[in-house]
Amino acid sequence: MLQEEKCFSLKDLAVNGNDMMAIGLKGKSIGNALQACLDAVMDERVANDHTALLTLAQEQMIADTDQILSDFANDYKRMS
Repeated sequence: MLQEEKCFSLKDLAVNGNDMMAIGLKGKSIGNALQACLDAVMDERVANDHTALLTLAQEQMIADTDQILSDFANDYKRMS
């Protein structure tokens, strides 16, 4: 069985900024997503695998969007 190489920096990730842009991330969100991927790999919550990391980034993007929409709705209700 092959031993997985350890991932200690963003350079070691199976994904990069271009991958994050391909799923629709922009600006600071790219760096935030890459850091979240690195943290997840280092904590052994997800494998350093291209597909797994893109899935993680997409799930985080959806969660962030849901939170933004929820905050907006709450602000709107308070203003009404």
